[in-house]
Amino acid sequence: MAEGDARAHPAAAKPAAGLALADLVEAAGIGVWEYFPDEDRLVWSPATHDIFGVPPDRFTGDYGAFTGALAPEYRAVVDVEFENLARDGANTHEMRILRPDGAARWVRTFSRVLARDDAGRPTRIVGTNQDITDLRAAGLRAEAAEARLTQAVRALPFGFVLHDAEDRLVMCNQPYLDMNPLTAAILRPGVTVETVMRHGLAAGEYPEAEGREAAWLAERLALHATGDNDFEQRREGGRWLRSITRRAPNGDTVGLRIDITEAKQLTRSLEESRRAAEAASEAKSRFLATMSHEIRTPLNGVLGMAELLSRKLSDPEHLAMLAVIRDSGRLLVSVINDVLDFSRLDAGKVTLEHAAFSPADLARQVGAVHAVAAAEKGLALTIDAAPAAGAARLGDAMRIAQVLHNLLGNAVKFTEAGAITLSVAADAADAAGATFTVRDQGIGMTADQAARVFDAFAQADSSITRRFGGAGLGLAIVKQLVDAMGGTIALDTAPQQGATFTAWLPLPLAENDGA
Repeated sequence: MAEGDARAHPAAAKPAAGLALADLVEAAGIGVWEYFPDEDRLVWSPATHDIFGVPPDRFTGDYGAFTGALAPEYRAVVDVEFENLARDGANTHEMRILRPDGAARWVRTFSRVLARDDAGRPTRIVGTNQDITDLRAAGLRAEAAEARLTQAVRALPFGFVLHDAEDRLVMCNQPYLDMNPLTAAILRPGVTVETVMRHGLAAGEYPEAEGREAAWLAERLALHATGDNDFEQRREGGRWLRSITRRAPNGDTVGLRIDITEAKQLTRSLEESRRAAEAASEAKSRFLATMSHEIRTPLNGVLGMAELLSRKLSDPEHLAMLAVIRDSGRLLVSVINDVLDFSRLDAGKVTLEHAAFSPADLARQVGAVHAVAAAEKGLALTIDAAPAAGAARLGDAMRIAQVLHNLLGNAVKFTEAGAITLSVAADAADAAGATFTVRDQGIGMTADQAARVFDAFAQADSSITRRFGGAGLGLAIVKQLVDAMGGTIALDTAPQQGATFTAWLPLPLAENDGA
């Protein structure tokens, strides 16, 4: 021990016999001191010298040596603490000191009065000093982290709740309170989950529990005990909450409450809209089917009578008139068929077959149908089928023929001179599918026209409708059929450079085929 007062007794190598255990305290890094007020004599242990940064040879050994080390704002505080010590006999307080080397440290001091004079004034005081600078800094960091966490929880747009391992409430934010208006009054730290649930049941906060309160409570407590759940809950006033709970490694449970009332309403609205749309689509389909029948029945009669009449007339002018009637009627039938097909495809009511057929043979059959029309316009129509395309494959031959008829019919319609080619390619080593290509030397399309050519009721421009007729559904039907069969279709075209439509369809080889 060290003493800085010249009046100290030579025997004071240690502060006093009462501090015989000082060595043990020193070993813990805690400084020991002793003060004799009537002599104004202060004794510090080596650890206390280290804490204050004052070596023994510069220590004055009086009360001023202690107060002189205090930060200015703590000098008056320590004077008050000394008065309290004299009255109470013991106290503990923290203070900030300024060491000679300029370092500021925080010290926790414990003081006890061991002796008093006849007037009750302290004559001997002992105590300890502990440097708590690092502890205080760690505490401040922890407080700052807790404050940030608290602010973050308060800023959450959804409900947050934290329970300890005993299911007692630790904290919750304002949105959580707002979502539980009938139990908000008791949502205070320490209240248990069961208490809150029972209060909510009594207040009618859980409509789904009505009539089975005891069973509901048991189910919810068991669910909470799992510490890992995610469910939706109907609350009072028609609100819906999503409840998510997870258990932390220390046994605490973290809960989130998200108001999904609007999402529920939107889902319900979308479902109602979907049903209404399906009903409207069904009504449209029935209407189109009925109207098509009502239109086609008399129209077929007109076409039939026109055909019979053409056999009895010989006047060229009359025959020309009948030809107009037949052509117009056939065009109208084609439009009706397109509208019906599009309606079925749009409603997803087309059922695809899965039977064996030869893509090459199908292409030749379709080409034969359009050969006459092509020849009448002086067009060269070529069917180019690769050898491997002759192998039997599985698919819907009728729907594929419908696609090819549309593509080839358009090629003949929009080509005034030149050649048209329908080609079929299939790699014998690839059992996945086949590629159909229709290439013409017709009027072609601009990039903008090509971008919308597969849209319903769209044609390159209005002059085409006036010149060639049609509802503009042919290529839309082609696209829908190809999509329905799981294939792809692409267009390569330019104005006055013709058009090339390439459709790939998944057509696996038939098992009994020799390929």
